[in-house]
Amino acid sequence: MDAVVTAAGCPACGEPAAADRYCEACGRPLAARGQWALAPDGVRVEADLGSAAAVTDRGRSHPENEDAAVIGAARGAAFAVVCDGVSATPRAGEAARAAVAAAAPALLEALDAGGSAAAAIAAAVRAAQNATARLGDPADPGPDAPSCTFVCAVADGRQVSVGWLGDSRAYWVPARGRAVLLTADDAVPGSGALLRWLGADATDTEPHLHGYVPDTAGAVVVCSDGLTRYPAVVAALAPAVAGGGPLLAARHLVELALAAGGHDNVTVAVLAYPPAGQGGSAT
Repeated sequence: MDAVVTAAGCPACGEPAAADRYCEACGRPLAARGQWALAPDGVRVEADLGSAAAVTDRGRSHPENEDAAVIGAARGAAFAVVCDGVSATPRAGEAARAAVAAAAPALLEALDAGGSAAAAIAAAVRAAQNATARLGDPADPGPDAPSCTFVCAVADGRQVSVGWLGDSRAYWVPARGRAVLLTADDAVPGSGALLRWLGADATDTEPHLHGYVPDTAGAVVVCSDGLTRYPAVVAALAPAVAGGGPLLAARHLVELALAAGGHDNVTVAVLAYPPAGQGGSAT
C-alpha cells in the first residue's frame, strides 16, 4: 500500500497544522478532534481508516491524476470527500487536492462541535471553495481558473448525508438489493458540460444537500466520473461492494473501471454503514 498522509489541518485555511492550539498560518483556533487521511497524488494511492477507505488511480490515458480524495472519522461518523479537477482548466489536480485538504478539517470541526451533517458539509464546501479560489485571481479569474467538482458523504449511523457540486457522485449500496444514486449531476445532458464547480470563477457554490435514511446495513460509494462513465460498472456496484470491507470494495471498483477502459482518472471512496470500528490509524 502506498503511503497515506494523516494529519490535522486548519479548518479555516486548510494548511497542515502542528499539535498546537492555533494555526500558524491564519491564527484560527484548532479545536477539531478526530482524524483524516488524504490520498496524495500518484499512479495508485490508497487510504484506509477501517470504516472508510479510498482508492485513487491515474487511469490508463492521463499523464497525471487530477482527482483527490479524503476520508475521516469523528464523533461516531465517517465521511468521504472526492474532488475531480476540471481538466479544461490549468492546475486542475492542484485545485482538487487543495479542496479536499481544506474540506477535511472543516468537516471535523463541525462534526466535533455537534453540528448536523448538512451544516458540516456546507462548512466543508466553503473551506474548499476558499482554497481553490486562492489558486486563481479572484479579482480577474478569467474563463480558466483552476477548478474542480466536489462531492461529500457523511454516515453517522442515523442517516447518510450528501452534498455536491458538479458531476462526481454518491450512491447508497444496500447489503442486498440495487444501488441508489443519491446525487444529480450539475451538467448539461448529452454534452456533459459542467454547470457548477469550485474555483475563483465559480458563481454558485452553495451545495446541493440530501439526506437518505437506510433501512438496512450497506455502504456508501463516493466517486469521480472516471467510474460512472461506464454504465456496466455502475450496474455492478452492489456485487462489487458485497462481501468485503470498504478498502476491498474501493479497490474492486477501481479495477472494474480500469478494465472497462480507464480513460479517465478514477477515484472511489467507500463508507461502511452503519459506521463501525472508528478510530485506529491510517496505514
